[in-house]
Amino acid sequence: MVGRRRFLKLILGLGSVGAGFGWLNRPPLVGPVMLGQASFESVAATATTRPPPASAPVSVSVQPIELLVIPKHAWGAAPIVGTFVEHEITRITIHHTASLLDDNTDAPGRMREHQAYHQQDLGWPDLAYHYIVDRNGHIYEGRPVWAVGDTSTNYDPAGHLLICCEGEFNSQLPSEPQLASTAGLIAWGSSKFGVGLDTVLGHRDLASTSCPGDAMYDRLDSLVTRSDRLLGDFGVTLTTLDDRSGLVVVAEIEAGRV
Repeated sequence: MVGRRRFLKLILGLGSVGAGFGWLNRPPLVGPVMLGQASFESVAATATTRPPPASAPVSVSVQPIELLVIPKHAWGAAPIVGTFVEHEITRITIHHTASLLDDNTDAPGRMREHQAYHQQDLGWPDLAYHYIVDRNGHIYEGRPVWAVGDTSTNYDPAGHLLICCEGEFNSQLPSEPQLASTAGLIAWGSSKFGVGLDTVLGHRDLASTSCPGDAMYDRLDSLVTRSDRLLGDFGVTLTTLDDRSGLVVVAEIEAGRV
């Protein structure tokens, strides 16, 4: 399991990512950022060597939290087959893969397996979901957000931003990094597409299924609360890594280093 400091650097873009990763150089946030904890603390202004006069206004700079996405090429996605149906996002729905995952080094391979099943067995053009979050909180690019997702259950996913968490949450618990990244994605989707957090539902709210599993479903309200606080305190941006950087991250995941 990746250490908390390194995880925050990878997921939130706090400077370069570990030793030797020079491809992500952004100014660090100032002050503590406790993503996934009970509260999010405000980001303080950069300290100066001399305090300002009492009458001078104090400048506070708050940078949004940046979520990094592993691109499809980097995790080894197959080409799209067939065509997509376009839609506009009006709500957010949470899924799980329903596949037990104990070793996160298998996560990129699982992505390839899910896509192969969706394309070859179910006849869909691509992976069903728009974003997938692994056990260590890494976010993987799925089908384009402008394309309607797919489902083998009895609901129409048109208009839904589909966020899927890797795991089987009727028999295992979602991890804290996974919950943190999912809350960030919910916050980003709400802001990006102008949809209310009251639209966030679990798959089982819309169809006859146990998805996203009892353990994830029981945490939906707390995920929404965390997303709301993120939006109020920081804001969230989403950046898809370039293919080279994504390949480096995937290699690190498969080696068990992040």
